[in-house]
Order: sequence, then structure tokens, then C-alpha cells
Amino acid sequence: MKFRLRELACAMIALSGIGASSASAKTNWQGEMMITAVNAACSGGAAAVGDHALTTMLPNTVAGNGADSYIAFHINRRLAYTLKVTNGPLAAGKAYDATGISSGANIFTFSGRISKFTMSPSALTATTRFVTVSGQITNWNNVTGCTITFDAAYVLRR
Repeated sequence: MKFRLRELACAMIALSGIGASSASAKTNWQGEMMITAVNAACSGGAAAVGDHALTTMLPNTVAGNGADSYIAFHINRRLAYTLKVTNGPLAAGKAYDATGISSGANIFTFSGRISKFTMSPSALTATTRFVTVSGQITNWNNVTGCTITFDAAYVLRR
């Protein structure tokens, strides 16, 4: 059975921990990312230049967001996963743990590194309206060695 967009988005939010209750609302941004480069390990369907994803970002560098940082992706309407940086910011050199769900309702976990991460503005506050990110993530899509480079644009979610 295939998931519809709404069901997959709900699963992504549930997996990410980003969908906090209003009593403990956290500051997060929503946007879209585009893959701009991939390495050879990504061949075979793991990722391609031009792939895009809806994305949500919850950085720990904003007051009230807690110790962990999250960035979630809903990819081409077929799978969703959330990368979690434990006790740290979304930054180059940081390890992540990910939990995902496929369109076939298979839940999976994997880990990797954020090998590059540039954010503008570099310091976010709860009132920063727009954010752009350029980054590089290893083990993309649960494929060991697959490294993608991406650009993303976010708007503050209210």
C-alpha cells in the first residue's frame, strides 16, 4: 500500500520529534532542499542531482529548542527521515543518527556525518524569518558512502 503525501508527512513529524505540543512549542523552519551534487556511491537510485525534498529544521542554537538539533526530509513523496545531532548544533563535522520510514511503511535507522554545513544568517533567533543552508551529508538515504551536496531555503514556521 502506498502512502499519500499527508500520511507520510505526519509520519515524518512523528518520527522527528519536531511536532511539539503548543505548551512546549519549539522554533523551527520549513522549506525545500535541492541536491546539487552526488558521489558515485549514490548511483543506483539513492540520490541524483536535481532530487528535492521538503525539509524542516529545528536547531538547538535557538533558545527553548533543547539540547539536540534536528533536520527532517520528505523526499520525492516516497520516504521521510529525520537526522538528529545529539547535544549539538547542525554543523560541519557533526555525527547524526537518523530514523526513517519508506512509502512501504518500513522503518529504518542509520547514521553518518554532516561533512559541510553553512547557514545564513549564521546565528538564528526565534524571530529569524528566512534561512538558507548549503551542506553535505554522508550515508544519504541509508546508503553507506553516498554523499550528497545540497542547498536549502527555509522560512520560519509559525
